[in-house]
Formats: sequence, C-alpha cells, structure tokens
Amino acid sequence: MTRILPFTLVVLCAAAFISHNVAAQSPSVDWSGLYIGGKAGGSWANFDFGNSTEVIQFAPPTTIPGFTQSDGSFLAGGQIGYNQQFGKLVFGFECDIDWAFHQVSKTQQTLTTAFLPPQPATLTTKHSAETDLMELVGPRLGFSWQRLLFYAHGGVAFAEVTARANDSLLSPPLLLPAAGSDSNTAVGWAAGGGLEWLITQAVSVGADYRHVDFGSDNYNPVTSRIGFTEDQVMLRVNVHLNGLFGR
Repeated sequence: MTRILPFTLVVLCAAAFISHNVAAQSPSVDWSGLYIGGKAGGSWANFDFGNSTEVIQFAPPTTIPGFTQSDGSFLAGGQIGYNQQFGKLVFGFECDIDWAFHQVSKTQQTLTTAFLPPQPATLTTKHSAETDLMELVGPRLGFSWQRLLFYAHGGVAFAEVTARANDSLLSPPLLLPAAGSDSNTAVGWAAGGGLEWLITQAVSVGADYRHVDFGSDNYNPVTSRIGFTEDQVMLRVNVHLNGLFGR
C-alpha cells in the first residue's frame, strides 16, 4: 500500500495543476447526470479467525487458538452512478462491483488425547478463508471546484466468503481425516473518499480510497467466527452520458 499511495498523490497533484491552468478558458462545469466507468488498483484484506473447537472422531473436543492473517491483491471493477449538482455541492448515488482475490490459511498442530486406543495424539488443523467479488451501493457527497470534484462516500457492502477446514488426528496406527467448507454472504459497511477531475464534459478520471468492514460471521467447518476487513486504493475513469450525448 505504501508504494501505491505516493503514485496516487502524484496523480492528484498533476490533476490539480492541470485543472488550475485550464480553468480560465474552461466552460462551466456540471457534474449532473448518469455516468459509467471502470477502475483498477490494489486491495488489502485482513482475516481474523477466532478460537475454534474441533470435534473429530475418537477424540474429545479440542480448542484451537485463533489467528489473524492479511493478504494483498490486484483490484479491478466497474461502477455506475448518478450525480445531481446544486451550486458547488454534488449529491450522488453509486453502485459498483470489484474483483480482488484474497486467500489466507494457517496449519496448526495441537496435542490431544485419542480414545481408540487411549493415548496422546496430534490434531493437525488447516483453516483457510477466501473471497473474490465485492459489491457496494451507497451515496456520495461532493464539492465542485473548477474541474475538480472532492467527495466522500459510504454505503452497504456485500462479499461472498468461503471458509474451509482440513483436519486430521494422528493416533498410531490410525490417521483420521475430517474436512468441510462453508460459504456466507458477508454484509458490512464502507466509507471513503476521493478526487475526480473532469477532463472534458464527457470524461473524468480520479483516485479513490475506501475502507470496508464486514464484521464477523460463524462458519461451520471452522467452528469459529471469522472477521473480514478490506482497504482499497484505485484509479477510476468515468464516462458522463449527459456530456457524451448532450442534454
């Protein structure tokens, strides 16, 4: 993330410099209307696995310590929205879908006791979680200055999260495996902001940051709660239909 942020700042500074120099000869700017566009950037996810209780054949319930892991991914997606401008204020609503593949896993070994035959045994657990698509719907509030739009946004986010468990109990001469998976549609909130520059009345470019928090949900094969958060930095391009086709 630290490598992308300086590049984003350069883009924003360049946009502000160009906008300032062309403002004198620029026609009046109106952000109102429907727009559609695409985006690309980076995404950083954090998965928080709570303590879990593993139940496997011929052994008592065993507590497995929780853990936290992070993962980074390239991000790509698209958005569609509508703006309405009142003086310098711009109100809007946007829907978007993003693709970023995140996967984390951890293998742990815990000593326990086997029933057949009664003896010490080793329980090996591999817990993993993954997600790829995220959808967001919500409002935007911006301030227009010359050809720049400074805005904040938020809304409701949805993501499909899959958790998997692959366990095995080694109790010589037996090796008892157990595996399963579970998927949930995680629902959370998102908040962030950005800067957009109207190159022409029909095309704009910008940079955007958002934080998404999906809270935590129960996943059966892992028998624990898994929390999921995500941070995104992206560059966007939008085509404004009013400017493209006229009013």
